[in-house]
Amino acid sequence: MIEPFHDRHTSISATDIKRRFESMRSGTDRLTNGNMSEFRTKPMPALWATTDRKYLKTPVRKWCNDQLQYAHVDDHIGYPRIVSFSGYTDEGGFEAG
Repeated sequence: MIEPFHDRHTSISATDIKRRFESMRSGTDRLTNGNMSEFRTKPMPALWATTDRKYLKTPVRKWCNDQLQYAHVDDHIGYPRIVSFSGYTDEGGFEAG
């Protein structure tokens, strides 16, 4: 039903039967190579470190289980970083967040 959207921001979860569906627009998974978990632990932090070191003038502040982050580029420009739209609590899921 949602497959034609090819949108990483949509998914269907059926936790009772341990099934989940999510898709991604063709070509947008170049960095993840189909493995988002591995991407979150290795390349993504390296990309952030470059941004943090090169552009950000203040330390990155983190909220919601580190999923929402913020720093300043200069005295007038803020830099919001949304790591994910879920996982805001240790319990996980949208309901807990």
